[in-house]
Amino acid sequence: MKQNLRFIILLIVVMISGLTNIAVAFTSLSDPLLYETLVNMKIPLVVINTVDGEEPTCEVVTPPPGAWGSGIQNATKVPASMKIIVNGSTLYDSGEYVKKESGLTIKIRGNTSGKKAKKPYKLKLQKKADLLLRNDKKFEDKDWVLLRTGRSLINPIGFWVSELIGQEWTPSHQFVNVYMNGTYRGLYVLCEHISVNRKCRINVDEEDGYVVEADPYWWNEDLCFSSSLTTPELKFTYKYPDTEDLTDEWHQAISEDVLAHETKISDDTYDEAYDCESFAKWLLAWDLLCNDDTAGGNMYLVKKDTNSKICMGPIWDFDYALHWSDDWVGLHYKYFYFHLMFDSTNDRFRKTFYSLWQDHGWEVVNGVIDKINTFADSPEAIDYQRSINLENELGFPYDWWQPYLGDLDFMRQYSVDFLTKRAKWIDSKMDEEYFLSNVEMDFYDNKKEEAFDMLGRSVHKDTPGLQIRGGKKIFVKP
Repeated sequence: MKQNLRFIILLIVVMISGLTNIAVAFTSLSDPLLYETLVNMKIPLVVINTVDGEEPTCEVVTPPPGAWGSGIQNATKVPASMKIIVNGSTLYDSGEYVKKESGLTIKIRGNTSGKKAKKPYKLKLQKKADLLLRNDKKFEDKDWVLLRTGRSLINPIGFWVSELIGQEWTPSHQFVNVYMNGTYRGLYVLCEHISVNRKCRINVDEEDGYVVEADPYWWNEDLCFSSSLTTPELKFTYKYPDTEDLTDEWHQAISEDVLAHETKISDDTYDEAYDCESFAKWLLAWDLLCNDDTAGGNMYLVKKDTNSKICMGPIWDFDYALHWSDDWVGLHYKYFYFHLMFDSTNDRFRKTFYSLWQDHGWEVVNGVIDKINTFADSPEAIDYQRSINLENELGFPYDWWQPYLGDLDFMRQYSVDFLTKRAKWIDSKMDEEYFLSNVEMDFYDNKKEEAFDMLGRSVHKDTPGLQIRGGKKIFVKP
């Protein structure tokens, strides 16, 4: 009798929430009816149970003087088991944790995001699998991430821009709800990790290739080396090979190779060493998204093998995207290589950037808008909105800089309007005389406003607290 009553109550809950798109009130994050509601959604439910209920932890750390950002250290790798359930059916089961055989480890990931109340996670499977359930063994891998920004379309839009602009590899992703150790953790983006996998991710030769990142968080990594051209706050750290596998000789060979390539930028022969098209695609995607996380890292250099040119790696981290600015993103002007290529007497990069927009810019914009509308009109979107409602009802925090506002229709309209307006702005700034000239020009000078603290010291624009910019006081939220 109790079982029948429970079923009837659950049926009423599902019917009401499904018909109204309004979350039904639940007593807590561990309410059994909440779990039953999540299990029966079209949005996949990721159920994680750690060994002995241990929660992943980390320590927040601050940078040394002169360095940027804040980060995390000592993130515990917690053994766990995991299931993925869609519409009541279990489609993946990792099994209980057995080292190198089954289960997984989970740890808190990220830099600034790692210290937020809603944590992002890195998942390390003990046995390769495709957690996006594409029924193709080539997508199987051990490394996956749960991005905390599930309540926004920001990550899908960023990945769609990357895909349509023609990046060699764009991480695949899926909105999921996460339920860990008996409590609801919220709406996430389950995503392929930035890693080397020659079948389906970054494709580099395991002996001769490498992937390095121009990284402001170098101070929180095991190994790094300096650039001769980037701002001193950036140093190169390793994505591949893993620092645990690096010999001193291998580290020296990679660092010397990167620095040797940089001399080609200095002497205006950069197109002999760098793949200009991949650099233009990366920067144009950043510009279209108006992603002004100017020096937040995630600028990956990929060299496939000894004979290859260096390419820009995958686009990643869209937390500061879709925020309007009547300007190019900051990376046009300083920090990395782009401004040096723009201002070079060698016009190859300028022409490539200009032609890419003229030939494909609006095609990319319209393609992304189509994808936004297709998702917003899909059956999955109903459960996506219900999941947003659940987070809102249960008091989950959100980030002030992102256009969440808890409504899919609003996010759809905001994103479509933003991309259209931004594309028109880029059209207006595509100065043919500049981009197609073959003489050195100083159009991309460092005209960004400098930021200072209240003692007059130069600070990064993302530093929390009161800043002085252009003679005005600006408060930056932590």
